[in-house]
Amino acid sequence: MKLSFREKAAYGLGAVGKDMVYMLSASYILYYYQDLLGIKGLPIIRMRS
Repeated sequence: MKLSFREKAAYGLGAVGKDMVYMLSASYILYYYQDLLGIKGLPIIRMRS
């Protein structure tokens, strides 16, 4: 199945939107852990991997 340029652009924009939501939530979680709970950065990296 061959996709048109318009369909490829729509999928690409959807992926960008999904990635922006992911980065926003990941950044907030990192802020929450570090600033509000007082956890240092290295344990957070170990928890996420």
